[in-house]
Amino acid sequence: MFPLGRGIFPGSSVTLRVFEPRYRQMMDGCLNRQIGFGVVLIERGSEVGGGDVRFDVGVSVTIEQVWSLGNGHLMVAARGCTRFRVEKWIEDDPFPQAVVRYIPDPERYVADPGLRDPLERAFSRGLAMMSELGLGTGAIAPLPADPLAAAYRALELFPVPDLDRQRILEDDDPGERIIHATAALESVNQLVEARLGGG
Repeated sequence: MFPLGRGIFPGSSVTLRVFEPRYRQMMDGCLNRQIGFGVVLIERGSEVGGGDVRFDVGVSVTIEQVWSLGNGHLMVAARGCTRFRVEKWIEDDPFPQAVVRYIPDPERYVADPGLRDPLERAFSRGLAMMSELGLGTGAIAPLPADPLAAAYRALELFPVPDLDRQRILEDDDPGERIIHATAALESVNQLVEARLGGG
């Protein structure tokens, strides 16, 4: 398990700098066994040194690329796969470990296409306003066609607070995740709009 100060979603790409000996050992084990690991959001505490308190819902990841930075430091590129819930935390020796239960979405789940349009509108409106403020969103590819994948991608790109992101990840219903993601984008948009209006 790799606790982070910012959680991820299925489909998210994440690049980690690994330098603590315990996580070097964990990565060595993952690479030797050709397995991934889990990412959870830290509720309280720091990414470095241990002693943190973690949320119990996270995302498994697959390792896509690893390269050395020298001095025992690694960069690890990974991608989010499946949500899970921690059933039991195991003592952090030599690194964080847990027994987890995967919570994939229903096998035949198809998101309501009508949920994507409000999300797309909130996303496009927010990008336009942030660009007007000079916040440097840069060139961004269109959101995925699948509404749930689009919601995850939009949450990655918008400055949505970590706790809001975590609540959305924990929603049992995929449709509710999309609806709550749209509401989170609109909340960001209201703050940006207030800045534009000098509020």
